[in-house]
Parts: sequence; structure tokens; C-alpha cells
Amino acid sequence: MTPHDYARKIIAQWEGELSMDPNDHGNWYKGQLVGSMHGVTGDALERFLGRPVTKEEVHAVTLDEAADIAVKVFYEPYLALLDWSPAVANLLDFEWGSGPVQTVKNLQRMCGANPDGQMGPQTRQMWNAWAKARDPNAARIAVYQMRVDFYNMLAQRPEYAPYRQGWLNRATWAVNAWVA
Repeated sequence: MTPHDYARKIIAQWEGELSMDPNDHGNWYKGQLVGSMHGVTGDALERFLGRPVTKEEVHAVTLDEAADIAVKVFYEPYLALLDWSPAVANLLDFEWGSGPVQTVKNLQRMCGANPDGQMGPQTRQMWNAWAKARDPNAARIAVYQMRVDFYNMLAQRPEYAPYRQGWLNRATWAVNAWVA
């Protein structure tokens, strides 16, 4: 399964279409509630297009464009440095919701690298060594457990508590999406 195929599968399953939830920080762009379409925020669309975007452009994002954005904005700059595997696929889904810096810091903690949020050659080397030292299923499950721990930690904050079960459901589904 390619990064694009995996991203499209996850987005199709979990993102739905237009979200205008004012309590979801991702639905705000430059101080305005613009929403997100197929999980694509105004910020992500801006990074993809390389220019400021309009509310209408966010609302017009298609499922295939969302998968393209997942690959170009999230996978290629960060996770493409790692050997593609079920564990990295799950990191891509985590990054889609939690952002690149949080994802890189968490994967760095998992493999014993300095958690500075920067994806560089040392992190790449340490992650790939960590992953190769494990059965692929064990690495996949380790990423899943990292996600569960992170979401449970976030949900201790009242503003995030309502999203906890959805995040956990998604993580559980995503950890098995590679093999399904």
C-alpha cells in the first residue's frame, strides 16, 4: 500500500466532509472559522498551494486532493525519510491529526533520539534501526500504543476530552487498516 493509498483510505473512513466545529482548532484559519474538508485545514491547504487560501477553496477540497495533501504536506517533508512500513503508515495518520512536530517528537522518543521535533539524518537512522530490530507488527503496535497514550494525555484537558473516544477509535481502526 502506497502512502497515497493509505492516506486516502484513512481520510475516507474518518474525516467525512465539511466540518465547521468551532471547538476544533483546525477549523480556524487566520482568525476565521473556515472549517475543514476531508480533514484538510486552511493551514494545510495553504502549505499545499504555497499561498493564502479562501474559505471556498477549503470547502472545495476533494477526497483525492486530501490524499495528495497528506502526501505532499505531511508525508514527504517528514516521514518519507523513514522506511515505509505499517508503523510509518500509522505515524502518517497520527501526523494528519496532531501535526508534524508532535509526530516527530513522539517517534524520536520511541526510538531514543533527541525529541527536538526535527526530522534529520540522526532521527532517520535511529528510527530505521529501531524498526528493523522489531517484528513489523510489534513496531506497528508500538506506534498505536504511543497514540493511545498521547490521546489519553491530551484528553486530560477539558477542551480535548470530548474528542478522546473518536481519536482512540480512529487509532484502533488505523493500526489494522494496513492489513485489512
